[in-house]
Amino acid sequence: MKIELKHELKDNFLGVQTTSDLNKVIYLNQYPTLVRLEEAYADKRIVELASTIAKSGKRIILIAGPSSSGKTTFTKKLCVHLAVNHLQPLYLCTDDYFVNREDTPRDENGEYNFEDLDAVDVDLFNKNLKGLLNGDEVDLPVFDFKEGRKVFGTRVTKMEEGQPIVIEGIHALNDALTPLFKNSEKFKIYICPTPSIKTDTSVGLEPDDFRILRRISRDAATRGHSAEATIKAWGKVRAGEVKNIIPYAESADYYFNSSLIYEICVLKKHVWPLLQDISPKSVEFETAWRLMEFLRGFESYDDDSIVPSDSVLKEFIGGSLYVD
Repeated sequence: MKIELKHELKDNFLGVQTTSDLNKVIYLNQYPTLVRLEEAYADKRIVELASTIAKSGKRIILIAGPSSSGKTTFTKKLCVHLAVNHLQPLYLCTDDYFVNREDTPRDENGEYNFEDLDAVDVDLFNKNLKGLLNGDEVDLPVFDFKEGRKVFGTRVTKMEEGQPIVIEGIHALNDALTPLFKNSEKFKIYICPTPSIKTDTSVGLEPDDFRILRRISRDAATRGHSAEATIKAWGKVRAGEVKNIIPYAESADYYFNSSLIYEICVLKKHVWPLLQDISPKSVEFETAWRLMEFLRGFESYDDDSIVPSDSVLKEFIGGSLYVD
């Protein structure tokens, strides 16, 4: 029986519905309160979801979502709360099941295409998954990205009866990844930030733009990439999502909105100077200008310490409890 939890409604704490409302919260020194309320609400939804999964008895938990949705933090927090429900979830990432580099498919430009389902060793993944659920001892691979091949012998695992498996990856909601299992055995979760705040000007923000602001901040902090490089690569990222992730969103049992109504004010400090570095002569300047015009309406909140270390936002500004 399908569990219908599709779209949860987000509350607007402290009456924050527009850009002006959010700026007013900062002027009135109520921003720390807003942050605590939003974070508590996000945790509340994960707690309730973990309880629902536990009651369902399903052991295959599948999680997917587009880039910069906060999948890592969400998945690890969900595992914590499943443990609180007296379950000991086993985490599997489909990245560990990449085929060896020489077998990796290539795109139309001759470059490795790691986002295609053919880049995943589906047969081994299903064999391992079936073995784990049957209680067999399984030698799980760990992918060595430097060498471009799976390594065995470091993660020999055996599961107990009733223990769930939490699987996170691009193709998690695509049934072609798990063809040996019925949908009645799976609990599918789609995660994506969908901002609810309304702007006071004609410059709006699409969900994709919301994610690119997160990605610009993260890429600069953890990968040393410029905003120009991130924007330039965004088209290819989106094309992969449209092909491999978005079409399967509607099959999800639960949709988790990972947006935080306060986060734009924190991200502005990180993203604004990066966008300013893009030359007007650059092809990416038009996108940068549009993003700056949107950000211009928000006050910047410069104290990152207000954001809890287990917040999804920490994935993108640094200091996350869950991301190395």
